[in-house]
Amino acid sequence: MSGTVAALSRHAMCLIATSVVLVSAAGCGATHSSTGEVALVAGQPVYQTQLQTYVDYALAYYAQPSGSAPRSPITCEPDSHLSRCVTVRQQALRRLLEEQVVQHYAAAHHIGLPRPLVLALDRKAVNFLQSDARVGSLVAEHRISRQFVYALFQKEALIQSVEQSITHGETGSGPAFQVLRILFPFGSKSQQAAAYRSALTLATDGKPMPRSATKKAEWIAPFRLARTARAALASASPGGFVGPFQRGSTYLVIKLLARGHHRYGRRAREVAAARLFKAWLTVQLHHASTRCFSPGGSSVACPLT
Repeated sequence: MSGTVAALSRHAMCLIATSVVLVSAAGCGATHSSTGEVALVAGQPVYQTQLQTYVDYALAYYAQPSGSAPRSPITCEPDSHLSRCVTVRQQALRRLLEEQVVQHYAAAHHIGLPRPLVLALDRKAVNFLQSDARVGSLVAEHRISRQFVYALFQKEALIQSVEQSITHGETGSGPAFQVLRILFPFGSKSQQAAAYRSALTLATDGKPMPRSATKKAEWIAPFRLARTARAALASASPGGFVGPFQRGSTYLVIKLLARGHHRYGRRAREVAAARLFKAWLTVQLHHASTRCFSPGGSSVACPLT
C-alpha cells in the first residue's frame, strides 16, 4: 500500500473520516450489544463496526493508485496486532473522534449545508462513482454503499464550514520574516563543491554576492520554512545571513531583511488554518470527556495527540 491513513492528504482524510459515522449509524443498524463501543465522545458512542468500516475503506481505496484495475485489497482484522493495522486503527479512531466533535459543534452552532450545495455535492459524488474504478469495485462488492459516497462529500463540506467558522479572521496575517533567498544551483560533483564554497562564504562573511545566483525577496511565515532554516532565522539579526541549506541540487542562503506582522499568502493562510483547526480539535477532544475501550470493554488511552 502506498502509505496508510497517515499518508493520505488532509482533504482525503476528512472525506473518509467524517462519513463513516453517518453512514454506519444510518445504514448498518449498529447497536451497542451487537458491535461494542470502542469510544465515547461528547456523550456519543463510536462502535467497532464504524471503526472497521473506516479501516476497510481506507485500506481498500488507498492500496492502489487512481485509475488502476481493482485488485485484492489489504485487510486488517479487528484483532490484528500487525503494526500496520494497529497504526491504521489508531488513526481511524482519531478521525472518528474528531468527526463527532465537528458534528456536535455544527449542531450547537446551527451550521449546515444549503440545499443547492447538497445537490451539487450529490452530482460530484455521482461523477466520482462513475469515474473511479476503485470506488465502483467497493460498491459492487457491497463493502460500501452509494449513500456512503454521498455522505462522504456532504460531510467533507460540513467540516470545511466548521473549520471556516473556527479559523475565520484568525489566520489572515501573523508573524513573518522578510527574507532574500539566494540560490546556488549545481549539476556535477565539481559544480556542487564550487556552489557550496560560494554559498558558505556568503553565509559566513555576507559577501561576495554572486551575480549568477538566483535571488528572490519575500515575506514568509515561519511555519512555511524548514525547521533548520526557521531556527537559524529566529536567532539571526536583520541584515544577517544564514545557511547554506541544501535543497536537492541547490544550496540556499537566506538573508534576513526584517521581522514583522504581515498578511499571509493563500497557501500560508491554508496551512495556518489547518494548524489552528487541528489544535482546536485536540482541545475539544480533551474537553469532551473522551474515553476509549479495549475489545474487552476496559478503558484504554485514546489517540488524542
